[in-house]
Amino acid sequence: DLRLAAEAYDKALGSLPPEAFELQPYTVRRLVAIHVIDAALSGVRDIARLREGALEYVRSTVAKGTAQ
Repeated sequence: DLRLAAEAYDKALGSLPPEAFELQPYTVRRLVAIHVIDAALSGVRDIARLREGALEYVRSTVAKGTAQ
């Protein structure tokens, strides 16, 4: 499960545009990690679903302006 989560995390980070890391690189990495860990602990085992969910979580959090 840890390898699956790590792979999904790496793929999600690799899918983000470089400008996503310009202002708050730590925050972006943390948001991806939070989503991947929560989803994996909830039983999601599909890397593509973990990746897409993490990307959507980052987008929605940034759009709401709640990223810290």
